[in-house]
Amino acid sequence: QGGRVHYVLEGKGYTVVDGVKHDWEKGDVILLPIKPNGVVFQHFNSDTKNKARLVAAEPNWTDALGVDLGAAFEQVENAPEYKG
Repeated sequence: QGGRVHYVLEGKGYTVVDGVKHDWEKGDVILLPIKPNGVVFQHFNSDTKNKARLVAAEPNWTDALGVDLGAAFEQVENAPEYKG
């Protein structure tokens, strides 16, 4: 889930990410951190009279970095001892 971007279209509230509360309001951007084991998050609307609307997007890492996601392995030299 890390790397997901949320934009707050309207409302106000907060998001808990790995147990830490982060307040937000209309016009804010929420970017979830990228962690090896993922993140736990939950959004809350703190206004009981008005709705909150968020839109979420995930980056297309495959087109940007390729299927190897930027690892870009390259053969530097031959290994003569390799028999394959």
